[in-house]
Amino acid sequence: MLSLRNTSTNRPGYLQHLSGLKQLKKLCGSVSAETAETVVTIGWAEVRWMDQNWPELRQADFFEEAISVSEQFRWLQDKRKSEGRVPLETYMYDY
Repeated sequence: MLSLRNTSTNRPGYLQHLSGLKQLKKLCGSVSAETAETVVTIGWAEVRWMDQNWPELRQADFFEEAISVSEQFRWLQDKRKSEGRVPLETYMYDY
């Protein structure tokens, strides 16, 4: 669901269908970036896409713990911080 189309692997991708959600602030539920599939399908292109298309995203349940956050998402968190933008938490916590 959270991957872009990849013609070289014949992966359809669905992320582009969510581009209209410019005001999205929270993404919860079955959006883990730690499953066997998403570990290989959510990469730099997807994280850059999220940065461009979801500028208001503040919380996404991609990882179970802060220590598990991938390099790509750490980059995004640092980028937003350095630009003075909305911070992004990418791990699950009690609401």
